[in-house]
Amino acid sequence: MSNGHHPPKATKPAARQAPARERRDGPTGSSLFVGSVAKAFRVLAVFDQGQRSLPLVQIASLSGLDLSATQRFVHTLVVLQRVRIRVPHPDPEAAL
Repeated sequence: MSNGHHPPKATKPAARQAPARERRDGPTGSSLFVGSVAKAFRVLAVFDQGQRSLPLVQIASLSGLDLSATQRFVHTLVVLQRVRIRVPHPDPEAAL
């Protein structure tokens, strides 16, 4: 039975467009800003405070990064020869 009306056709839903990025004020709001580079500089800045040798936990605390991120940044900076790891020498008077 046809009454002149056709059933609706199945159509592919329109593709959703991502919302336009909101413009944020300041240099960190730019799409050109690389947050990882800023974090690496936070690690390096810890040593600008007069510290020459720090344990990883303290570097994390002073830089405001978590321990895992700090470990990755320090490793990368060591590979790039921007930071050196100081391995303590064993105490020559310690019993073997």
